Amino acid sequence: MNCNDYIIKDGAEFVRNFDTMYKEVTDPWGQEARGTEDTSFRLLVAVLKNIYSGKQMIDIGCGPGHLSVAFCTELGIKKYIGCDISKAAVEKAKSVNPELEFHELDIIRETKGIKGTLITALKTLYYCAPEIDVTIDNIHEMLEKEGYLAYSYNIKDDSFTKRFLDIDVLRSKLEEKGFRKKFLSDYFINDERIAIDVFQKI
Repeated sequence: MNCNDYIIKDGAEFVRNFDTMYKEVTDPWGQEARGTEDTSFRLLVAVLKNIYSGKQMIDIGCGPGHLSVAFCTELGIKKYIGCDISKAAVEKAKSVNPELEFHELDIIRETKGIKGTLITALKTLYYCAPEIDVTIDNIHEMLEKEGYLAYSYNIKDDSFTKRFLDIDVLRSKLEEKGFRKKFLSDYFINDERIAIDVFQKI
């Protein structure tokens, strides 16, 4: 079964069975195998190094914590908080990185009072497409004033993101909901087309 089949039923209905996926698939999307060679991670870190000096970072959709230590090292993060909707992923992240903080959190429904000066979301926000407005509201609440939201977004022409939440729609919604654009980009690398964006909370 394709990993996205756990999330979007028949390519049309969001079911988001992330926990089942993490239990049944050894390495979803090959994310652990790629590790820090992940294109989105490398690009996002390169951009943030010119903008952000590390304080408290919240990593939305952290998965099994395969990039947690690397984020801390690359960005000089003083406190890292990883969040994922999947209990199985969070349990693995805690076992691999016992020195870091992780929470089972559904960004569509809650914030748990967590606050940070940077929120990252690597290839995550399009899975919140049907509830993107409340998702943005929750991210806004979790960020300190003038904090940053940095994300990567799949924008290939044949991607489901075009159907459910186009990147231009997402960018417009962020500006409508109290963010200003800091850095927008569009990369073609190998067979990927990726947007790397940074927005700042006003």
